[in-house]
Amino acid sequence: MVTRGFIEKRPGERGYRARYRDPRSKTFVRKADAQRFLLEMESEKARGTWIDPRGAEMPLATWAEEFLRLCRRLSPTTLEAYRRDLGRYVLPRFGAYRLGRIPPDEIENWLND
Repeated sequence: MVTRGFIEKRPGERGYRARYRDPRSKTFVRKADAQRFLLEMESEKARGTWIDPRGAEMPLATWAEEFLRLCRRLSPTTLEAYRRDLGRYVLPRFGAYRLGRIPPDEIENWLND
């Protein structure tokens, strides 16, 4: 597995700083703990649970606009169905939520409704 992070020992600081490819970083006393942190970040990415904090603050409505703009290969009827369903079902309930802060229980309630 190729990691997108690195470990650094900075002069004048105690311990090792593990930095991933985003703004997250964490300092550890032991290098092995820093390596474990980077592996956990890669595991989250492989499982699909990793959220880039830079995009996590984007409102779902903004993301949906970008998504629809990038759907160039879809047929016009499919694109229209996506627009309709987002506008009718998803955005009224979740449009104002930040992507990284949509509560899982709220999604579950929405699905059950």
